[in-house]
Amino acid sequence: QVRTGNTCLVFVWRESTTILMSSKAAVLGLYRRLLRARVIAFENDALAIAAGQNRIKTEFMKNAELDDEKKIKKALRVGDDVEKLLLNNVMQAESTNEGNYRLKITDRTPLMDNATLKDQNQDGDAVIV
Repeated sequence: QVRTGNTCLVFVWRESTTILMSSKAAVLGLYRRLLRARVIAFENDALAIAAGQNRIKTEFMKNAELDDEKKIKKALRVGDDVEKLLLNNVMQAESTNEGNYRLKITDRTPLMDNATLKDQNQDGDAVIV
């Protein structure tokens, strides 16, 4: 019990309350990280940023009533994966005057070896995939 002026706050801690409180902090942290990730992923694209915010809010509201710790942890893992996907795998492309697209490569964009893969068609000819 803590008294401040005329107000009295009573803290009752049970194990389940502690789990829910720590889950609540994790959920709020994930929500903020996802909102930041969508701004980074869709930089200078107001429509995509707004759509991302709406989708994030919708998904969190769908799961607002979760109270099973395992389900909460699973939802948090999905959210972590979405954050990684937004930051590392979403690339913006701009249309050029020549009718091509220019990709915006950032320091977070995973770059892989550009090895040529070969396959054979039905005639036995090598086909570059």
